[in-house]
Amino acid sequence: MAAGQGLCLVGAAVVYTAVAHIEATPDEIFDVLVGFDEYADWNPWLIQAEGEAVVGDSVTATVVLGDSTRTARHRVLEVDAPNRLCWRDAGVTTWFVKGRRCRIVEAEGAGGFLRNELQIWGLFAWLANKKYGDALLEGISAETAAVKARAEGR
Repeated sequence: MAAGQGLCLVGAAVVYTAVAHIEATPDEIFDVLVGFDEYADWNPWLIQAEGEAVVGDSVTATVVLGDSTRTARHRVLEVDAPNRLCWRDAGVTTWFVKGRRCRIVEAEGAGGFLRNELQIWGLFAWLANKKYGDALLEGISAETAAVKARAEGR
């Protein structure tokens, strides 16, 4: 599969996706994804994260949205090492817009393939996309490139 990024409308949902082939094993890629305490060292989109990659646990992350930053709480939904890490937004904004983020890692050749996906939906998903859509796509793409660089540099 080719590396890239994209935006897709699925019913009332908006899906932002970035993909990359990474010259690292799925285990090495997954270790980067679940090393929340190291995000500040390499992640240009989630510049800080605290929590554990444990289903049901909470992760607090600071995200860059254009010229501003926001801190939000997330609930870990799925941890299937080394293939899948998913969480959802858990803050007050979920009354209006819901978000679910999954990072899917697959073996590909001598390395791995990362699909980084953010889906938003809800009453005001259209407004969130209008206001933050470009920043969300830029952020998820920058993070995916940074995961690649971090995993390949280990």
